[in-house]
Amino acid sequence: MHEKSRTLNASKWRGLIQKSKKEKIPLQTLPEIVELMKAGIPPSIRGEVWKEFLAIDKQKAKHPENYYKTLKSNADYVIKKFCTGSSSSSSRTQTSTPEWLSQIQKDIPRTLHDVQSLESKDARESLLRILICYYYRNPQAVGYCQGMNLVAAGLLSVMDEADAFWSLVCVIESRIGYYTKSMAGLLVDQCVLESLFSYYLPDLYDHMKKLEVTIASFTTSWFICLFMETPVPYKVCMGLWDYLFCYGDEMLFQVSLALLKKKRKEILELNDSGMLLMFMLKLGADLERWILSEVSAKLGELITSISTLRRSNQIKVRDDHSTLKNMNQVEKLRKRYRIETDDEVQELWKTFISPAPWSILVQNCIPSMVWFSSALVKACYQEESKNWRASGLLSGFALQLFNLLDVHGTGQISFDNFVWLTRILNHGSARERAKLAFRFFDYDGDRRVGKADLLMGIKRIGRMYDGRASDQRRRMFMLVNSFLFWYSTSGSSSASEAAKEKTVVVELPRKPFGFSIGEINIGRAKLLEVSAVDGEEAQQAGIEPGWKICKINGRITDNIEVPELVKLCREATLPCEISFQTPPDHRLRADDFIKKIDALIRLEPRLMNLFFGKNTPSKLCIYIYIYIYIY
Repeated sequence: MHEKSRTLNASKWRGLIQKSKKEKIPLQTLPEIVELMKAGIPPSIRGEVWKEFLAIDKQKAKHPENYYKTLKSNADYVIKKFCTGSSSSSSRTQTSTPEWLSQIQKDIPRTLHDVQSLESKDARESLLRILICYYYRNPQAVGYCQGMNLVAAGLLSVMDEADAFWSLVCVIESRIGYYTKSMAGLLVDQCVLESLFSYYLPDLYDHMKKLEVTIASFTTSWFICLFMETPVPYKVCMGLWDYLFCYGDEMLFQVSLALLKKKRKEILELNDSGMLLMFMLKLGADLERWILSEVSAKLGELITSISTLRRSNQIKVRDDHSTLKNMNQVEKLRKRYRIETDDEVQELWKTFISPAPWSILVQNCIPSMVWFSSALVKACYQEESKNWRASGLLSGFALQLFNLLDVHGTGQISFDNFVWLTRILNHGSARERAKLAFRFFDYDGDRRVGKADLLMGIKRIGRMYDGRASDQRRRMFMLVNSFLFWYSTSGSSSASEAAKEKTVVVELPRKPFGFSIGEINIGRAKLLEVSAVDGEEAQQAGIEPGWKICKINGRITDNIEVPELVKLCREATLPCEISFQTPPDHRLRADDFIKKIDALIRLEPRLMNLFFGKNTPSKLCIYIYIYIYIY
């Protein structure tokens, strides 16, 4: 294309991009796109066009504004720690380079080394940073997969680092099944290509089948790298990517068939399987732009066939993966989590994928709290869940466990983490179960459980069984405040962060005061507490259920019985000054919480069913009785 024509063509593309943004419709759906694609995308504007085809702005909008900046900071830290000479040799020895990072470092020097825009040290570091950023974006499902380096490099060659990262996100996650550990999407598309190959080029297919050269043996790199350098040269592949990003995955199959058809004669002449395989791996080394015109003329012809074949082969691949094929993985899981048999691991795998077999298999993780809840109930709570309101989905219980397992904050639960949780819930020791309960209550993740954490956890458990019951707030505050008062008298308060009881004095101008009185005996300790707050005066004063009543108009209430306390309230002169004691806001560490969890179970027995199983014996030697007297 002459320089004048390229400039005019680039101007048309820019105009079309502006029109797409103004009308808020995808660029590739505009009718003018057909003629412009025939003329080609000028290299000077290719990056801008690709960004529109891939809709990276929509992808960015799904994330916080500083999302990439945070990932980049993590990547810079990793590069400084593992990839430069700035770290001391002793620190590098103590912390070995992660396996995934070592693989990236090996792959980068052999990535598009003849492309001028990628030759500099800065460009190579940008490529390294993009791949590390993607690892931290999606460590559970993908992490790093060989071949991603070529995809990322191709994108980086025509756009800046940040845009190349977001474009990589769109490219990878639009065909996520190519890059996950299961590679289920890749297996399906290889089956689709094999069917198309046998249908459109039957003599060629039969010849290769006779020599036992399978489609999978040479197309894995084709699909994972999107043909970049394997087998199509960089310059030609950039043109292929123009069509791939514009028209979608049909291009992968059209190009594959075109390559096989073009080399038909040479393939049929080879009668040695080893020679044939080597030939297939280097199939496109001498390709030129002829392939673009040949493939573009056939766009649309295979869409229906691909869709039909994909649906059929998804069922086949899903059924093939209903059990774990990698027995080393099974053995590793069995030993790590002390599971007795391989069959038990296999049963957990079936349970893990059961909510949505194909989607979970493709992504190699559970990406949905609803699916996670379904699998968890099947694995651990089949009987107990019959007592839950709304299947437990609205209470926040399953969500908190989901977040607990989502260690990378990506909204994905790996099979490893699912096995860890189910083993504890089904077979864990008392300490393991108590530690899990601690993590459940540690709502803010600060490794301390305080009043706010306890209230949130008790609320979630209450809603599991009672829904939005009218007395839920009363019960929640009563239980938590009583537990904190008891903890102060248990002789363990020194083990938690320093906390003291506070006295709150409230002046009530009229009757009724609007609160109920209760007596709680915890071991030898007897507490006179507010058991409910249901009146306007008490609510405006901020009185909470579970506060201790200390004085009424100056009279100390420590040694009086409930009936006498009720009488004092009824006969009190107005305005009545009542002194309450609020519980210390102890912030329990894990060991403190574990030692005292039996007391919490006595107050909220349903904790036992959720974390300890109905038959787990309690070692608590205290008794708690609650008597409620309504005033």
